[in-house]
Amino acid sequence: MSFHRNGNWQLRVGAATKRFLATRSPLPGWLHAVSIQWIIFPGVLRPLIVGEEKVELLEVPEEHKLALNILLSHREMRLERTLPTEGGAFLWRQQLRNGKLLHAHAVVLPLTQEDRQGAMSVLQEAPILTYDLLPDAKHVYAELAWFTTRPEVGNLVLVLPLGPAVLRGRSDQSRTGPQKG
Repeated sequence: MSFHRNGNWQLRVGAATKRFLATRSPLPGWLHAVSIQWIIFPGVLRPLIVGEEKVELLEVPEEHKLALNILLSHREMRLERTLPTEGGAFLWRQQLRNGKLLHAHAVVLPLTQEDRQGAMSVLQEAPILTYDLLPDAKHVYAELAWFTTRPEVGNLVLVLPLGPAVLRGRSDQSRTGPQKG
């Protein structure tokens, strides 16, 4: 993710690069750059924690989603400036070269019917991951990322961890679909 002086920012996931403009003002003096939301359905593959990675674990109950909101100040501010809390937790902040502040705020929210329907629509397009030798599901992690910009939500990246149903070995032809490997 990179943020630029003019308020534009871009996100690179794999080979895809998306460019956005910060939108909406959730708090006076702040722009909402992006909301990265994880919807985690039961039975999905879990990411592996490798070595000494520094991680922040947040509990997300069933029927809820995790939203990580990236906020960008309108103008130059001191790093010590605190934001009003609206539930959730501020995980990280950074002062940019132009003096503006960038804050990452995480909050757990209940899933709405619209969230479920949107996620299921995206999951229907999930590719099949084909391996010569089918790995044990506990050693694999896969997710889909979907990008949108809408006036009511601003810039949204939806992240959906996938379940073991997307894994296939070369000898298993029981499911058809795009083949990635």
